[in-house]
Amino acid sequence: MNRLFWAGFVAAIVLLFAIPEDAWAGSIRFSCNVYATNQVDPIAFSLHQHRQIGNTSTSNTSTGDSLFNNKSTSCEKVVATNTSPLTSASWFPAEQNEPVPNAILYYRAPGNQALVENFTRGQQLLGKLTPGNSYQEVWYDCGSSPGNAQPAQYRPPYGCTSGFSTHVMMPRCYDNSGVLTEEHTIYGPNRVICPAGYSLMPEVDILIRHLNSDHVVANPLLVSAGTNTWEDWTHMHADYFFAAQDEFNSAVDFNGNGRIDHTNGGYSERSLMDLCLRQAPDALEFNNARCRAGGLLPWQVQAINNYY
Repeated sequence: MNRLFWAGFVAAIVLLFAIPEDAWAGSIRFSCNVYATNQVDPIAFSLHQHRQIGNTSTSNTSTGDSLFNNKSTSCEKVVATNTSPLTSASWFPAEQNEPVPNAILYYRAPGNQALVENFTRGQQLLGKLTPGNSYQEVWYDCGSSPGNAQPAQYRPPYGCTSGFSTHVMMPRCYDNSGVLTEEHTIYGPNRVICPAGYSLMPEVDILIRHLNSDHVVANPLLVSAGTNTWEDWTHMHADYFFAAQDEFNSAVDFNGNGRIDHTNGGYSERSLMDLCLRQAPDALEFNNARCRAGGLLPWQVQAINNYY
């Protein structure tokens, strides 16, 4: 992906996992509705119940090209074009008795963005708990929305009476084999470096939102593991199949003038960057529509290139 794209976004969240604040170096978010619950899984072909988000053409025979060529997606649209560049597919197992209306995909580039390589169309990722790392890949928090979530925790938030979230972090290290299936990616020893011979990819984090309308987190929290089979929360995971449109990977000047000056209500380039690209409180990241794909994305991308 365009490295300036990732370098320009400044994350507004700091998880309390002994992850240094400066590790959250780049961030953009897409909200994607759950459009189906089924057994479709073109990566692992698992037969448990999955919540599907993103590309609505996803089937067990999907490829990176087939997803790319089908523009139908459940992810939010960019206002300027009324389209969504996020035609990738993602899915995760159902958690028993916990409905999910949507999930939020975060794209980040913690660490040295100069080392981050582009995703290749068709890249497959599987995020799950992996012992031995310095961070946890699946975690939870309690809060009616991401903007007011309580500190993250390693176990389900039993006792939470508001909405809660399950988070799954994808691996970032690719072995450069030319094979894009998930077994060729691994988690590094931490979130910002990979072992020798591996390239560093953008980090994909999936925040799965539970409305918790009955104000009770199912205890124990069980995860679909097969037909009418449920396992404990440690089996939670998520899959990601990259097939985003080209504007997700490169700067796009939608109005063709090469500049973004006083666009969309009087915001100058500088004020756009101050609003969304600098260190900001959580409420700004989550609640200001201009910082989301549906509000500001086209102008943010061009502003980054103009600035750098």
